[in-house]
Formats: sequence, structure tokens, C-alpha cells
Amino acid sequence: MTRYHMLRAVWAACSSLALAHKPITIRGVREMVGLQAYSNVYYHLKHLERAGYITKSHGAHRSMADWVVNIPLITMGVKEGA
Repeated sequence: MTRYHMLRAVWAACSSLALAHKPITIRGVREMVGLQAYSNVYYHLKHLERAGYITKSHGAHRSMADWVVNIPLITMGVKEGA
């Protein structure tokens, strides 16, 4: 699986957990995606964070359960001044 596909799989897992009102944990994402090592999940979560797709809640020092999914706002077919 390419890095792009893995990032999409991790993003999909984060979105699924968020929509189910479950905490986004490294263990939960790892089980959904099928990765072996926790460090691989953390690596991809950090890439998603740098890209702005997820953010880490303030005050979550050691716990990874406080990731928040940022759903990008998409506007299609909206004209300015309409």
C-alpha cells in the first residue's frame, strides 16, 4: 500500500470514529487499518495533523485519545453575492 493510500485509510478510520462519537485512539485506528506498529499510526496521524485534517486537543499530553477531526468546508456552485 502506498503512503497516499495509507493516509487515506487512516483518515477514513479517524472520520469513522469521529462520526460514531468514539475517541480517536492510536489503538483504535491501528485495529481499523490493520497496521502492526503503533509508531506507524502515530507517523500518519502527525502527517494528517500537519496537513490540517486533524488536531490534537489542548491538555492532552500523554493521551492520544484527544484527536479531533477537522471536516473541510466544501462549497460547490455558490456564487459570490448570490
